[in-house]
Amino acid sequence: MTYLNRYSLQSVLYPGGLTQFYLLSSLSGLVMPTKKTLSFAGEVTERVDVQAGENNIETVDYSYIEDYGTYPEGFWHKVLQGTTEIQTTVDQGAGPLHYAWHSIPPQNNTQSEISLLSGAIRRQGTKLQGISRLLTLQSVPLSTIFQYALSWAEQDTPGNSWCTIQNILDAMALAMGSSLTTTASSVVGNDFRFSSAIDWTTTPTSWSTPQSLYMILANVTGVGIGLWAADQWMSRYATAYDLLIALCKTFGWVPSYTFDVANNRHVLMVIPRGSANTAATIGSGTVLSNYYPSTGLLVNNIGITRDSGLVNNTDKPPGESYFSAGTWTAGQAPPGFQPDMSVNVLFEVAGFNYSDFDMLYQAAQPLAVGSVDVWDYTANAWYSVAHPHTPLLTMQQAAAYYYWSRFQAQKSMYERRVYGLNLAQKILDKTTINDGVVSRNYYLTELRKDVRTNQMYYIASEV
Repeated sequence: MTYLNRYSLQSVLYPGGLTQFYLLSSLSGLVMPTKKTLSFAGEVTERVDVQAGENNIETVDYSYIEDYGTYPEGFWHKVLQGTTEIQTTVDQGAGPLHYAWHSIPPQNNTQSEISLLSGAIRRQGTKLQGISRLLTLQSVPLSTIFQYALSWAEQDTPGNSWCTIQNILDAMALAMGSSLTTTASSVVGNDFRFSSAIDWTTTPTSWSTPQSLYMILANVTGVGIGLWAADQWMSRYATAYDLLIALCKTFGWVPSYTFDVANNRHVLMVIPRGSANTAATIGSGTVLSNYYPSTGLLVNNIGITRDSGLVNNTDKPPGESYFSAGTWTAGQAPPGFQPDMSVNVLFEVAGFNYSDFDMLYQAAQPLAVGSVDVWDYTANAWYSVAHPHTPLLTMQQAAAYYYWSRFQAQKSMYERRVYGLNLAQKILDKTTINDGVVSRNYYLTELRKDVRTNQMYYIASEV
C-alpha cells in the first residue's frame, strides 16, 4: 500500500462546528499555504438502493483558491499531480469527530485557467470531487487481502488453511490504512443467519452470523479440491473492492466507511438494510418535508447466479436460477424473462460435509452449514429457507427471497431537510415517522450532511 504524508491544512469555523482540514499526499516536504484555500462546494452525500440492491459510494465536492506563495505553478496544481486525500473533522464542543475522508481521483479535478500570460498562468479550481475511501480498495489486489488473511488463518491436520468472513473484512480494513495503520471492520448487523445443525430437518437451536462462518483459503495439494482456493477467488475478482461488493451482495450488506478519531483507525462498516439498525432522532427542527406514496422500487423478477466452482466439478448443480412473482426456480430462466435485479452469490451451503473453496462452514474443518434464514421485510420476522431437492442451491434461494421481500411491495418515502448536524448519523439509520394515523419505520437511503449550514438532508424509505 502507499503511505501518504499527512499535513494540517487549515481550520474553519462553520455553523456546524469548528472544521479542521487535513491534506494527505504522496508528496513529501510540502509547505502549506498561510491562507485558507479550500472550501466545501457541496454536501457530504451517501446513497443506497437508488436502483434495487445497488450501492452508491459517498461523495463531496470541494472548491479551492489557488495559492502561489511558495510554488510558482500553484500549491494545488502541484499537490494534485500526486495521490491526494482530504480528511476533515468537526468539533461541536466535545472534541473533534469524523466528518469526511475522501480520495481525490485525477479525473475528478477541473482547473479553470483564468490567465495565460507567459510566466504568470493563473488557475482556479472549479471542480474537485472527493469519493469514499472505500474506493482505495480498487487499487488493492486480491492477493494482498489473502496474504493478510493467511496470517490469521487456522489450519487443520492435513494443513488446509481456513479463515472467517470477518478475517476477510478485517484484511480489507487493514488494506485501507495510510500512515495511520490501526484498522478495523465493523459488522453493524445481519439479515442472514445460518443454522449449526447439519440435518436441516431438525429445528435449529443456535445460529451463526455470516461473518463468523469459515471459508477454505488454501488447500494442500491432494486434499479436498487439491488447489490453492485463493487462486480460485483471484481468477474471479481482480481487486479487494470487487470482492467486497460481491460479499455485500451475497449477505445483504451495504458497505460504508468512517474514521474513528479517538482511536486513530479506519473503519470498514457493513450495514444491513434495516432489520438490526438503531432508531435515531434526526435533527432538531424541520426545514423541508415532502411525502411520496412510492419509492418507485418494485422487484418481482430476480436473476440469480453463482460462481460455479472448479471446472472439473461435475457434482455441482447449475450455477443459475430465477425468482418470479414469489416463486423460485432452479435452472435457466425462460426466454423473455426480464429481471428487475440480478444477484450473484459467492457461496453455497451443503447441508453435508462437502469440501470446496466456495462453501461456507461452521468451523475450520468440513463441518457444513445446515440451513439459512433471511430477514423477511414484509412479515418483519425471520424466514426459513426450505432446502430445495439439491441443497447446494440454498444460498441462491435465500438471496432471491431476501431481495424480493425487501423490494416487492410499494413503499412510501419522505424527503426532509432538518437543522442540527449529527456527525454520528449514518446511512440506513432507522427513524419512526407518524403520518397522523399510524407510526411506521423508515430507513435512511440517502443522507447528506452540511457543516456549512448545520443541516442534514435525507430520504427515508419505508420498510
